[in-house]
Amino acid sequence: MGFLILFSGWVIEWLYGSSYSAGAGLLALLALVIPIIYLNYGLTHMLIAQGLEKFNTLFFGLALVINITVNLIAIPRWGGTGAALVTLLTELVLLTLCSCKLLIGAR
Repeated sequence: MGFLILFSGWVIEWLYGSSYSAGAGLLALLALVIPIIYLNYGLTHMLIAQGLEKFNTLFFGLALVINITVNLIAIPRWGGTGAALVTLLTELVLLTLCSCKLLIGAR
């Protein structure tokens, strides 16, 4: 993650050439999402392991609705940066929902 943030410009230029260098900021922003995705992967599997599949489905459905709705607003206004920020927001929402449910339990 840190490598992508620090060297995003170099990575983009190496992979795609200098004509795509504007995407370096987006790569750096999306790199922030990586650890959250890994946490969510584990948390959603913990929900399933505890027999809370209905919450897993509910949380993913809610995240999907949030992602699509906010992207419809963000992309026309801020383009790729808006989409990257919405991805970060969506993963944070999923992290919050799963964490709260696991902390509270099946009450």
